[in-house]
Amino acid sequence: MDSQQELFSTLLVQLKKELKSKGVSVYDTFLPSEGTPYPYVYIGSSQLVDDYGNKTMILGNITQVVDVWHNNPRKRGELSEIMQIIKKLARQINHTNNFAFMIQNINQRILSDSSTGAPLMHGVLELDFKITGGRK
Repeated sequence: MDSQQELFSTLLVQLKKELKSKGVSVYDTFLPSEGTPYPYVYIGSSQLVDDYGNKTMILGNITQVVDVWHNNPRKRGELSEIMQIIKKLARQINHTNNFAFMIQNINQRILSDSSTGAPLMHGVLELDFKITGGRK
């Protein structure tokens, strides 16, 4: 498994475990179907930039995007709390089976969205990880 997929899988498992008790579903690969209860989390796109400047280790950077959707604009605090949980979990990911990581930056945005005809809040987290070790 490559470093991006290993990080993605680790984040997915940890988010599902942590957010289940809060009644927040976590989705990957495809956005959930219409009628899915809000709020929910979607682990979206990833970008991996490999750095092969080392002969024995894999180094590089991964940006993982995580979206949070809520259908009640009056509950911005709830959206922010979910995003805080995601950031906390991301900061705790230091190792997977084959790689070592360090969070470098977290970019957070909260946007208004009217794509469904109903007002939504859309939280976007861009999690920038540095790959600090791994075997080739």
